[in-house]
Amino acid sequence: MTVAIYTAALDNRYGLGKVSSRIGLAMDAHIFNGSFNFVSHITQLKAQGRLDCVLIDEAQFLSKAQVRQLTDVVDNLHIPVLAFGLRTDFLGETFAGSQALLAWAD
Repeated sequence: MTVAIYTAALDNRYGLGKVSSRIGLAMDAHIFNGSFNFVSHITQLKAQGRLDCVLIDEAQFLSKAQVRQLTDVVDNLHIPVLAFGLRTDFLGETFAGSQALLAWAD
C-alpha cells in the first residue's frame, strides 16, 4: 500500500520529519504546522499516483480546521485517515486536535 505519513513540526525527538516506533522502525514523514493544508497536499500526492491511506502521528497538534480538512479527505477523496496522538495534556486538558478527532471520527 502507498501511505502518506505526516507528523507535527513540533516533534523532533527522532529527527525532524521522522516517525519512529518503539521497536526501532522509522519512516520519513511530511511535516505539518498550524498553517498546513492537508486537502491541498493530499490532492497533489494523489495526482502523482496511487495513495491508499494517510497516517497522522502526533495528531493532538492538529488544529480543529485541519481535522475538518481530514474529514474532507475521507469523505471526498475516499482515502482512509488514521490518526495517533495524545488525548489530553499533563493537566488533563484535551488538546484541540484530539477534541475535534473525538467529535468527528468514525
